[in-house]
Formats: sequence, structure tokens, C-alpha cells
Amino acid sequence: MADALILNNLHVAYNILLRNVTRTLRRRADSTLGPDDMNHQIAEVVQFCAEASQRQGLLAPADFQVIQTSMRDMLQELGVSLTPESVTSSSNAPALCPETPPVAMHRGLLVSDIVWMIVSQLDSHSADGRRELAALARSKIFHHHALDALWKTQRTLRNLMGCFPADLWRLSNQSMRLARAPQVADWERVLQYSVRVRHFITEDFVTETMICLARMLRSRSFENVFMPNLEKLEWGIGSLENIDLFLGPQITAIHFANLYPEDVAVLQGFDLPNLTEVGITGHFYHRHSNPEGINVADNLSTFICGLPRVRTLHLDAGIHNDAILHLGGLPTLRNLFLTVFAGCMTLNLPHMALFHHLQSFEIKSDEEKAIDYTRALIKSWDESPLHSFEMTFDSDIFPFLTTSTAETFFRELSEHCSHTHLTSIKIEFTSSSDTTEANLILGDAFQPLCCFTQLRTVVIYMTNNFALDDAAIADLAASWPQIEEFSISSRDAGPSSTTLSALYVLARHCTKLRALCLCLDATTIPPPDPLAIHRPPLLHATLTRLDVSYSRISDAFTVARFLSATFINLDQLTTAMENQRIPAEIQAGEDPEFTEQVECHLVWKDVERYLPELREIRMEEFRRGQQSIDQ
Repeated sequence: MADALILNNLHVAYNILLRNVTRTLRRRADSTLGPDDMNHQIAEVVQFCAEASQRQGLLAPADFQVIQTSMRDMLQELGVSLTPESVTSSSNAPALCPETPPVAMHRGLLVSDIVWMIVSQLDSHSADGRRELAALARSKIFHHHALDALWKTQRTLRNLMGCFPADLWRLSNQSMRLARAPQVADWERVLQYSVRVRHFITEDFVTETMICLARMLRSRSFENVFMPNLEKLEWGIGSLENIDLFLGPQITAIHFANLYPEDVAVLQGFDLPNLTEVGITGHFYHRHSNPEGINVADNLSTFICGLPRVRTLHLDAGIHNDAILHLGGLPTLRNLFLTVFAGCMTLNLPHMALFHHLQSFEIKSDEEKAIDYTRALIKSWDESPLHSFEMTFDSDIFPFLTTSTAETFFRELSEHCSHTHLTSIKIEFTSSSDTTEANLILGDAFQPLCCFTQLRTVVIYMTNNFALDDAAIADLAASWPQIEEFSISSRDAGPSSTTLSALYVLARHCTKLRALCLCLDATTIPPPDPLAIHRPPLLHATLTRLDVSYSRISDAFTVARFLSATFINLDQLTTAMENQRIPAEIQAGEDPEFTEQVECHLVWKDVERYLPELREIRMEEFRRGQQSIDQ
């Protein structure tokens, strides 16, 4: 890979040089060439000649001959009586252009941080970005920083293995074997680049390359960590065998994927006190019936208690009360993702004494008592400066929330979180059970959330149906002026207490709203807003997406006219039937509820088709100052 980069850099530099010389000759012909410009151009050609000679061994003889001929022609065109051969002589080099003054370099380029900021603007993950970085690596100033950027993230060992001498390997049928015993000198080029790797992502399986490399690293000829400056490791192999070869002193972030219970026990032997970011996912599906599930929690809890500086923790398995206590007392913890399993549902935490600095919290579970677990955890918070709260509960036996239990949960959240920090709430409760009218959640349940005045995202999805009237929507809209995404939806269709009039309130109070999901009763059309239809600035301009779920509707054009008079840029309208197969013709005897849903879906699609034309009409009216189509 290193030779390929050097060759690519040489070709890029040659093309740039050819362009510059052509431009210089054109300017000389036009008499626009400055007094020092020719000297600078000659110096550039001379420098390239010297570098091309140094890289001669990497070029094919024919290619090197072409470059020499081209350089000779360039020097003659520039009026210099030198040949490429004389340029490469070290004794002649100082006197090549004695009249050429040194080019002053901007002092900012002497500051390493500034050079790195320039290099970091290039995307090392794209082919164009890598080519640009390779070109920068030719420059003395940018050389080390550009190479650091090129090697910073590696998703395979192949690039580094390619730096070994070619005669070290025997390749056949996609297998890889050592052809001879490795020598200390074989590691020279490899280590030159491995020290630059900061982020390494393994394949999802043990490769032949990994096996060969591990065998070499464990040989007597090499005893150091392979990537001594590695900061982040994403280990997706599953088995933790050979992972110690990558655990250097600079490791601060590590993500384990595809782990099995027997792998988790190995974690206890790691001494990684500087870890600030940890992620653990794996195959823990058997946790309910197999005692090993408890062992997973035991081993994970021991490992977690040995992390004194963790800032972000993502766990796909349960941990015990002692580990939760340890995490809650850490001044560094900011982001916590938990998955709650059977056997880890009991919490005994002090009231309002933990998680003083928590900013992001996410919890998932399919256990019946997960809501009680979450409430116990929330009660241990002491006005945590939480920015994001997310929970997802999905279970066949999960009990339905009632208005009372939902209101209690939201009130506890409001009592233990800072009211000025929370910007995002995402909640999902799903169950396979059938809903009834007794499961309706009224608007009163959401009143405790009105205290979070900085909310930008509210997404709530439940199996239960909601009974939110216009007054409840008005209270929420007035409390959330910063809201950008607002979604309250349920799994099943049901009558809605929210009319189209609620959209007026949302448009007036929530001027930043971009996406809205509500089940509406669109069978009755309220009169248009008398202010908005005559004054374009009052029209809500940011909302572009509306999901109406199972909203009932009667007439497409009148609803479309109403929506365009409220949300002038609305252009995407979806329903809960969007991804379902809609029959071309309703069969006799079809379920009446399904028939109504299909009919309403088709009417809403007509509304969506009307919206662009209505918008054009309104904009034309505003330009001409004519009477609105709503009058």
C-alpha cells in the first residue's frame, strides 16, 4: 500500500507540475510573468527531478524514461541548460538556481494543530479524499499529518500486511502461510504505519490474516503491541482470542460485538482503567431459561465495576444492582444505554443521589416489570441534566399503560430531570394484546411533560389508543415552542378527539416544527385562519411532513385547501396504511374497519396530490395581492 501511495503521489505531482509549467510559459509569452516567477518554476522542476530520481526503483524503466524526457523538455523550454541527470547530482544541487530566493512559508503552517486542521478537512473514507491526502503527503509540511489521516482508521489488516516483504508469504487458494521465518527487519515498514492507526475495526469473523499475524506477533522476534497508539477498537469477531495483541496503553474506547456468554468471562481479566467508551453486544438470547444468563450479568457487573472513568456505556445484557450503583456514582458518566433482562430486575437505589451528570439515557426490554425497573432508576436521579430520554418496551405480556400510570411515570420523569436541558423524548410501548376503550390514554397523562420547555423531539408510540382533544394539544404546543418533531401515534385505528383546529395552535406556537404525526378527525373542516391567508409571514413555513396515521377524512379538496392555508410548504403526507398492500378493488364481505381505512388512505393520497398545486396558487395570489381562494 505504501508503494502504491508513493507512485500515486508521483503521478499527481507530475500532472500538477505539467500544468504549472504550461501556465508559466503562457504567461511568459503574454509578458505577464513576474521577476521571480520563472525562478520559482525552475526550482519546482528541479525539485521534482530530484524526487523522481529517488523513487526510480518504484517506477518501471519505461515510465522513468518518459519522465526524464519530459523533464528535459521542460528545462529546455524554461531556458535552463541542465539535464535531469545533472539535477540528481548532490554536488550540483546547491548551485542549481543560486539566484532563486527561498519561498517564504506562512508561519501558521509551522503550527502542528493548524496543519492538522487543514488535513482533517479531507475525507479519508472517500477515494477522492484519499488521493488528496496522498498528494499532501508529498509535502514536507503535510507529510506526517497526511499519513496520519490516511492510516487513522483501518477496517482490515490487509493494508498493513501488504507492508511486509513479498517473499514472506505463500499465497494459494485464498489461504495465507508464512514462506519463511520472519526477521526483525521485516517489521520496519509495517511499524512505520501501524503506529499511525488510531481506530481499528475488525472483520466479523476470524480471518486467515488475523491467524497469521497473531502467530507472528507471539513469536520471539516481536513482543510489543501491534498498534501502540490505538485509541478505539471495534472487535466484531466474537471470540476474544488474540484481542490482547491490540490492547495498548492508549485505548479509551472499545466495542465488543457478537459475544457469547463464555466470552464475557474473559472481560474480567482486562485491566483498562482509561476506558471512556464501552459497548457490549452479543448472543444473550438464551438468558431466560439458561442459568448462564445470570453468569453473563455477574461477569459484566464485575467488569463494569472496574471502569472508573467511563463516559459512554452501551450494554446489550443486564447488570446487577452493585454495577448500577457504581455507574450512578461516577462523575464522568454522560451516556447510558441499558437492556434489562430477567434476573436483573431488582434495584435497591438511594433516592435522588445518583447520576448527577447523566445527559443521555436509553433503555430496552421485553420484560413485564421493565416499567417498574425504569421508574426505580429514574427516582435515583437528582435533577440530572438529561438531554435525551428514550425507552423501548416490547413484550407479549407487557401490561397496558393507563392514563393514571402514564401520568405517574411522566410526573416522576419531570421531578428527577432538569426542566431546561431535556430536548428529546422517545417512548415506545408495544404489545400483541388487543386494545379496548379502557386502555385509552387521555390528554391529562401528558401534562407533566409541559415543564420541559426546550423539547425539540417528542416521539411516543403505544399499543394503546389516545384520546387527545384540541385543548390538550394546545397545552403541549404552548409549552414546547422549540419543538421540531412531534409524533403521538398508536398501533391500532380508533376514533380521534383531535380536530383540524388543533393544527392552528401548533402552527402559531411551534414555528420550528418540521415533522408532525397525529391521528385527526378530518371529517369537519374549520374556517381558515383569517390572519394567515392574507399575510404570508404568518403561514407556517417549516413543516414539510405530516403523518395522519388512521385519520378519518371526508373530502380531499377541502382538507387540502385547509392544510395549504396553514402549512404552506407541506408536500409529504403519509398514513398508517402507507406500507401495506392496498387492494385495487374492495371485495364484498371485507372487514368494514379495513375497508374504511383503505378508503381514507386513498382520500389522503388525493390530498397529497392537491398540495403542490394549491401552494403555487397561493404564492401567485400573494405576489399579486389578490383575494385568497379561501374566501
